[in-house]
Amino acid sequence: MIQIFSTDNIPSDFLEALRLSMNYGFVTKKEIWNWAMEAIQTSDTYDPILLELISGSEADARQIDYAIRRRTENAKTDKAFRILVAFISRKLFGAEQSPKEAARDLHKICMELQIDETDWEALYIFDNDLYLASSQIVGDVGQIEADLKRTIEPYKKLQLNNYEDWQIINQEIDERIKPAANNI
Repeated sequence: MIQIFSTDNIPSDFLEALRLSMNYGFVTKKEIWNWAMEAIQTSDTYDPILLELISGSEADARQIDYAIRRRTENAKTDKAFRILVAFISRKLFGAEQSPKEAARDLHKICMELQIDETDWEALYIFDNDLYLASSQIVGDVGQIEADLKRTIEPYKKLQLNNYEDWQIINQEIDERIKPAANNI
């Protein structure tokens, strides 16, 4: 479920997180379309971007991506990518994804998106470390998997229906990844 905002200005970092979630396959274009329709129908005031998201006769991922990107291009959205790590974290802890798959997905995000150095250092290393350990070159697979889980565990609290908690959750994440980034 995606949070409904009864305001005429949906936060840019939320919109960017929603866009990234769609582009990485965690949220469908139809879910965003339905969210925008519900927000318009249930709110007295709503953000005009919702009208852009539902333009046309059906959900259109390119239109959604374009509308949100245009709206957020100059906004502060540097932590929006963390919603992707949250989806990966929930999949890993829900046994829907292996640590190796989670590490691969984190590596992909780090390579494709511009994220700050502290996040990058904390998340990028696991794919390579797991490869080296599983190849018996260096490292212990069990320890690296435990480190991966410990690092991404606080991200799973980020959800598309709890935006009001994002600032606190992001502070928790910042505190968790600082020591991880310093160990590199």
